[in-house]
Amino acid sequence: MSMLLGDATLLWVFQAFLVLMFCYAEIKEHGWFIKQTGAYASVERGEASWNYLDFAFGIVAVNVLQIINGADDTVKFKVLMSAFDLGVMIRLFFFNGWSRNKVIWVISQARHMKEGTRAMPAQVRASHEAEVDQPSP
Repeated sequence: MSMLLGDATLLWVFQAFLVLMFCYAEIKEHGWFIKQTGAYASVERGEASWNYLDFAFGIVAVNVLQIINGADDTVKFKVLMSAFDLGVMIRLFFFNGWSRNKVIWVISQARHMKEGTRAMPAQVRASHEAEVDQPSP
């Protein structure tokens, strides 16, 4: 059982997850296997969006590198894994539009979340937010 949950096994599972996530983001980015409509749009990111991406990349990169470096010495190719993972993360965070949009959406949702209302049922939460948003006299 310890071999199944050992550092080497879990690290390779993590690497496989990262590769699958990269492949999925590339498929979404290029629109493969999706009905083509011929409509195209482009957007220029503002400073706040780029700050969100920098922030998220920093947190994820530190955690991924810590996972790799924290693995025991039986895991080989740590330097190669680190370089590969950083390359994949740079591609996902800064050059893949689909992934970039998802990261910005997650961070903006977290930044604009009202405290204490997540556990409320939707109807109660809507009435609570309506009361909170009313201007005070």
